[in-house]
Amino acid sequence: MTLYRLFVLFGGLIVLALFAALIAPLFIDWTSYRETFEREASRIIGQKVKVNGEASMRILPLPALTFTKLSVGANADGSPMMTADAFSLHAELMPFLSGEVRIVDMTLTRPNVIVDVGDNGSIAWTMRQESVVDPEKVKLENFAIVDASLRINGLAGGRSLMAEKLNADVSAQSLFGPWRIDGEGLAEGVASRFTVTTGRLQPSGTVRVKMVSEREAVPYTLSLDGPVGLKDDILSWEGQFDLTPLGKQERTEADPL
Repeated sequence: MTLYRLFVLFGGLIVLALFAALIAPLFIDWTSYRETFEREASRIIGQKVKVNGEASMRILPLPALTFTKLSVGANADGSPMMTADAFSLHAELMPFLSGEVRIVDMTLTRPNVIVDVGDNGSIAWTMRQESVVDPEKVKLENFAIVDASLRINGLAGGRSLMAEKLNADVSAQSLFGPWRIDGEGLAEGVASRFTVTTGRLQPSGTVRVKMVSEREAVPYTLSLDGPVGLKDDILSWEGQFDLTPLGKQERTEADPL
């Protein structure tokens, strides 16, 4: 059963369950859904997804699912590509019945992501197997990423890049875009903030990405603008970047990091 059908079935079951929910406990055991979530999430991401903690569902006031202690994929050394303390989402009920997925609120708590770049520039995260839900019908109103960390290994010269204590607010009109990400955290130990916006995914398989980033005590703004896509399963970007000096007045009036 595809995730699309699960969403439709899920919506119908919720309608039937609403009456019972008025006299039943607010939370019900949803552990039996865990294996289905793991299987379908693995198909979407293209990496094995495992729920090592609890799974729960809430009917009112909005349908909600929560999973704890997640792990995704495996690196060459056997360590997970990503772990997270918790993943939760709240969705509107009625769109489920027409096959649409409208996520009102979603939170990913303390994700730890490790990206290993291969000798040819490939990364395992781009090896998604298939899409089992229509990306056009998924709307993400508010996605909060809380206390995240990211490590990228295998960069030029054997370097690694580390970012931590990342917090971001994400929204998307559909999974095809446009997307917007506003975040802040520590990049190589330096307080930074960033904004990322995208266009829609094009038939060519590329999406235009704009990013503006500022670092604490550094008198310039870094801007990137250009299309991102996959070439032979290798993530590629072609565009331009600018370093714009900040005037004394601009630095004084800027929001604190």
